[in-house]
Amino acid sequence: MSRFVKRPSPATVIATVALFVALGGIAGALPGTDKTENDDVKDLKYKDLDLKNGWSASGSSGYTPGAALDAQGIVHLRGAIAQNIADGDNFAQLPGALRPDASVFVVVDLSAANQGRLSISPDGAMTVAVEQGGPVTAHKLFTSLDGVTFEAGN
Repeated sequence: MSRFVKRPSPATVIATVALFVALGGIAGALPGTDKTENDDVKDLKYKDLDLKNGWSASGSSGYTPGAALDAQGIVHLRGAIAQNIADGDNFAQLPGALRPDASVFVVVDLSAANQGRLSISPDGAMTVAVEQGGPVTAHKLFTSLDGVTFEAGN
């Protein structure tokens, strides 16, 4: 009885070589070491938002409402807001460098596990409203800005 060893097809050999070349190219393209040092990532420098129309910082988030721009041109918001007196849903105006080119709409958390919609227009006007079906004043009791990101305009 003879043993028959099946050889791989030429297509399999070429595919295997291509895989190793591709993986080697990715590893060779990575700069520096294989870990991130604290100096590699810059801390964001948040600027406080100038709140208006009766809106103020809500102490439950631990941060003053603010905005920061990272190195990739992404705007980051933080903090929480509430409105003590009903005087409009427009709560702040973003500075020019942080404004989007087109209107941005982001889902945000409101009081009592409700959701709302944060709107940011190209002129920097920031407004918040309750999503359909929620209590009409949920956004005035508490609106979280934490985790909101969008691309800044040119």
